[in-house]
Amino acid sequence: MISKNLSISVVFQPDVKKKTTYGKNKLKSENIVKNLDNHLILRLGPLFGKNLTKGVLVDMMNSQTVFINGNSKYSFTDTKWISDWIATNMFKIKGLIELGSNDYFILKDLSLKIKSKSKFRGRLDNQVIKSNFKYKTTSKNVLKFLKKINAK
Repeated sequence: MISKNLSISVVFQPDVKKKTTYGKNKLKSENIVKNLDNHLILRLGPLFGKNLTKGVLVDMMNSQTVFINGNSKYSFTDTKWISDWIATNMFKIKGLIELGSNDYFILKDLSLKIKSKSKFRGRLDNQVIKSNFKYKTTSKNVLKFLKKINAK
């Protein structure tokens, strides 16, 4: 039987990682898992999928204020793609991997594309996947997803 210790975490800016309580705890958790022989730590970027109920995309779809700087870059990735990737690869790879779309949207540009009237305010929050892997997914899929949601 193959045993894999799997930790999934969310991508965050390295400088914020050490300054926030969340970031400090996430780093501690990753360091604990790194000490295990056969580990895989996945850092996920911003996700979208059929059960989406809150977050930046929902705020933009509803033309609500987004409490993040509009110049923030987000590598949106479909939850279905993520789950398929994990199921296929979790026993084949070990180490720390940032998983998701290699491209990104600037939030204010995405807002214009979906004709949102959202206003942006807050800190810059880049959530961009930095990986040597070239994943077969793209942030552009979020546009198709949002069209389906708006059509309902």
